[in-house]
Amino acid sequence: MSPNYDGINDIFEGSWSNAEIQELHIYDRWGGVKYSSNSNFTWDATYKGQEVDNGVYVYYVVYKNNFTGSKEVKSGSVTVAK
Repeated sequence: MSPNYDGINDIFEGSWSNAEIQELHIYDRWGGVKYSSNSNFTWDATYKGQEVDNGVYVYYVVYKNNFTGSKEVKSGSVTVAK
C-alpha cells in the first residue's frame, strides 16, 4: 500500500466476496495496535491522525463465511511504502 493520495493503493480494504467481515485489526511489528474496528474496514495507514512509518504491518480479520455460515479468521501482512 502506498498512501500518497494518488488514488492508487492508498488504503487497505477489508472486503472479500462471499464473506461478511466483522472485525479488522492492524498491528505493528511489536504487536502495537495501529487500527481496530468492527464497523469500518478500511485503513488509510494512519494512527491517531498521524501517518505510520514505512514497514510491514500484520492484519487480523474476523469474518463470517457466507458459504458455510461459520466464523473464521484470516491474517497476513500489508506493507506500507510511501
